[in-house]
Amino acid sequence: PNTTNHHTLSLHDALPILPFMGVDQDGHVWLAVEIQRETGAGTRVRGAAVVDPDQEAVVYHHRGADREAGGLPLPDEISAVDFDTDNAWFASLSGLVRVGSSQAVTFGEARGVRGEVVTDAVVGSGIIWVAAAEGLGSYDRNEFSFAAQPELVQDARPTRLAMDLAGHLWIASPRGLILHEGEEWLMLDQDDGLPVTELRDVEVDGGGCVWLLAEDRVMLLSR
Repeated sequence: PNTTNHHTLSLHDALPILPFMGVDQDGHVWLAVEIQRETGAGTRVRGAAVVDPDQEAVVYHHRGADREAGGLPLPDEISAVDFDTDNAWFASLSGLVRVGSSQAVTFGEARGVRGEVVTDAVVGSGIIWVAAAEGLGSYDRNEFSFAAQPELVQDARPTRLAMDLAGHLWIASPRGLILHEGEEWLMLDQDDGLPVTELRDVEVDGGGCVWLLAEDRVMLLSR
């Protein structure tokens, strides 16, 4: 008979909430960790845990991590993760963070991320796209550019990003949905049939379908 091995992470005292996850190309599972605040009032994000299905130990990356145990100094307040062949890329309140090659490097205001706060990041072909406090930016692994994106994109204040199988960038914003295809930028709003324009998230599934999240509904984009 076919059998499946299940690896369950259950640390209820130290790990009460797992707000999001990602799986890298080596099959490692990266889990955001949300813990109880020291004051007892509410919770806060406390970096990420990495689960290797072939290993018993769980590695924790966070501010003040145990380097001897393999931990790296990842900012605590992370909100999204994506991967290239060598690195994990985190969106955080401190900027864009690259985790790989046994180091965590934070790209904040001093390194070119305008406004520093990054709400999402997605890996494209040769480019890392970031939704930052002062607009949409691109990083070619040498420098960040925020000026190359048109004014309509920056004015929309992008918050969440997704990449489809064709390499097109989809952007959720409070003003509608933006599509970047080739050299073109297209804004979709209520004039184009969106029931609501204040979008909270966008995702593209394996079949190329574009899903949109608003405050009170999930929408499937008809193309």
